[in-house]
Amino acid sequence: MCTEFLNPYNFIPFPKKKALAYSEETEKHTGVIEYTITTRSPLFIPNTSSDKAFACNVEEHGCYDFYSYTELDEQKTYEREYLEPVIPGSELRGMLRSIYETLTDSCMGVLNEDVYPVMRISESYKAALLKKCADGTYFLVEAEDCIYRKKDERDFVNLYKIEKTLEGSEVYFNKKNRGGRSKSLIAEISEKQDSSHSQKGYLIKGMSDASIGKKHNCHVFIPNKEKGALTKQDISRLEAVIAAYQQEPNASSAYEEYNQQLKKFLKGKGNEYFPVYYSEIKDGNKKYMYLAPACFTKEPSNNSLKELAGEFASCKSLEKSCPCCSLFGMVGNNHEQARASKIRFTDARVRDNKQAQEYYDNIVTLETLGSPRLNNVEFYLQKPEEADFWNYDYYTVRGKLIAQMGTLRGRKYYWHQKDKILRKDVEQTGLNKTVRPVSSGNTFIGKVYFEGITQKQLSQLLWLLNGGNDREQPQTGQLAYKLGMGKPLGLGSVELKVTKLTKRNILLGEDSIAYEVKEEIPDIPMYEEAGFSASVKEDFFTIASLEATKGKLVT
Repeated sequence: MCTEFLNPYNFIPFPKKKALAYSEETEKHTGVIEYTITTRSPLFIPNTSSDKAFACNVEEHGCYDFYSYTELDEQKTYEREYLEPVIPGSELRGMLRSIYETLTDSCMGVLNEDVYPVMRISESYKAALLKKCADGTYFLVEAEDCIYRKKDERDFVNLYKIEKTLEGSEVYFNKKNRGGRSKSLIAEISEKQDSSHSQKGYLIKGMSDASIGKKHNCHVFIPNKEKGALTKQDISRLEAVIAAYQQEPNASSAYEEYNQQLKKFLKGKGNEYFPVYYSEIKDGNKKYMYLAPACFTKEPSNNSLKELAGEFASCKSLEKSCPCCSLFGMVGNNHEQARASKIRFTDARVRDNKQAQEYYDNIVTLETLGSPRLNNVEFYLQKPEEADFWNYDYYTVRGKLIAQMGTLRGRKYYWHQKDKILRKDVEQTGLNKTVRPVSSGNTFIGKVYFEGITQKQLSQLLWLLNGGNDREQPQTGQLAYKLGMGKPLGLGSVELKVTKLTKRNILLGEDSIAYEVKEEIPDIPMYEEAGFSASVKEDFFTIASLEATKGKLVT
C-alpha cells in the first residue's frame, strides 16, 4: 500500500541571476529537425469548435473531442465518430519554450505579471468607510461597527436573504449600547430619518452567495475619525479580493451586490461613504493597507507577480534579453521592440496508419480542474528562516512582524504519472469537463524548422527535442515532458526523440546561387556539452523522469 504523498506539482528554483542572450557566432545553421512525440499517459488537447461534442444532461458542462482538422458541428454529437488526432504546433512550441527557459536560466515568457496574489488569513479586519473627495482621491475613515439583526418568535432572521436595502446604502436607526467591548445592536433600519431612526450609518451585508445561509447578522458602520489617504493601488487590490471570491467554484455571485454598489460609488454615483473592512501592517517606515468586503477575508498582496518574479519576469528590451527570447522571439514594452523567432513548429500528425478509433481511450469525465491557487503560500513561497507565518508581503518570527517581499519557489512543473488510468466515477457538473483523450503509446511526428541559429542553439535544440542524451538518463527512467490539459490528473506525459536532421546550405558561385540540402546524423550532445544551466539540472532531471513517482501517491 502506498503511504508517501506527493503534491501533483513541484518547483525548480530560480538561479542566482538571469542569463543574457548568447554572443553571436559566425557560423549559422538553417534546416529542419524531424522528431517523434510518444504518449506515455493519456493526452488531451481540446477541439474548441464545439463544447457539446458528446451527449450531456448538465447545461453548463463542457464536452470536448480531441483536436483535429475537422470543424465540429455544434448541433450533433460525436460519440461514435472518430477523427484523426493532431497535436497543434502552438502547443508543442509553448511546452518546449517553457522547458528551454528553465534549462537556460531565461525569463518566464508566460507570466500574468499584473496579478496580485490573494490569500486567506486568520486576522480579523476592522470596520471603516471609504470617502471619495471632490478631486477624485480617497480617504479611509475609521468606523463604529454595529450589529444589525432581527429576531422572530423562534430564532434570528436570515437578513442576508430578506433585507432589500442595497449594500452601502445610507440608513437611519436607533442603536442599543451593550457596554464593555460588545458591539451596539440595531433591530431596525430605515432609509428615511425620523424620531425612531435618528442616527445615521452605512449598511454592509457582505457575502451574497447561498453558501452563507446559516448567517443572520448584517452590520451598519458609523463614521468616526479619518484614518488617512488611500492610493489607487489600495482600491485596485480591494477589487482584486472580490474577483478572487467570485472565481471560486460555485461562487460566481459572491459579493455581487457589494461589487455593483462599490463600482457605482467609485464612479461618484453613490453616497458620501461606502463600507469596507481594513487591516494595516507596519514595520518601521513600511506601511501596507489592506481593504476587503468582510471581517475575515482573503488578503491581496502589495506586490504583483511581475515584482515577485524580479529579473525573471518576461524580457522587455532587446539589450537585456535572455537566451530563450533570442531563439523563440519576444515583444518588448508597447511593442516598440521585437525579435522574430528563429524556429517554427509544425503540427504533429500520427505516425502509424491505424483506424481513427484505435488512437483513443474511452470518453471520460475529468475531476474538476482550477487555476493556480496562489493563496497556498506554503507551496508557492520559500519559507523565511525561523518564520512562523509568511506571505507575499511580510512574515512573523515569534510575534515580530517583518515587512519583506516573499520569494517565489521557482518554476512550476508537474510530476509524471506513467500509464495513468483515469477515474470512471466522476459526476458531470458545470465545473468539470468530459473529454476523449488519446491513449498512452501513440506516436506523432513533428518538425521544427530553424533559420540562422548558432551551433550552440542547434545543439540545445537537438537535446531538447530528443528528451536528453540516452547515455545520461537518470536511474528513475527516461526524461519526458508535460503537454496539454489535465496535467495535475496525470495526463499529458510525452517522450520526444529526434529522428532526422536536414540542413540547407547556400552555395555561392561566380554567377549563381544554389541551395544544398543535406541530411546529417543527429549528434545529440550531453547536457553540459549543450551549455545548459548547471544549477537546475538535478531538479529538472528529477521531476522530468518518467519513473520518479513510482510507488508514490500523487494527488
